Amino acid sequence: MSLEIWGDVEVVGEAGSGLEAIRLVSDTQPDVVLMDLDMPGMDGAEAAKVISEQNTGVQILILTGTADYDRINTALAAGAKDFLLKTAHVEEIWKAVVGAAQKNAS
Repeated sequence: MSLEIWGDVEVVGEAGSGLEAIRLVSDTQPDVVLMDLDMPGMDGAEAAKVISEQNTGVQILILTGTADYDRINTALAAGAKDFLLKTAHVEEIWKAVVGAAQKNAS
């Protein structure tokens, strides 16, 4: 389900891998990246590190299906600002994205 239906969010792209996410962020310069922790080729923690090094203003939120706190902490240390479980309601995810965008704007 697209976050756009809740308003105040424009989805500028979707990536299927960490490398694709890095390229997409470079091309689109989004305020917020909502990234899966489990991606082929390069996982979300590795991609978050590269993205945060190349794009210091972007807010990265990690989306994960498991509460693997070692991997989540690795992603947070790499530059992600927060994480959400995939079981979260879409409204909770939307609120996190909007909140991260507002932090980025200030």
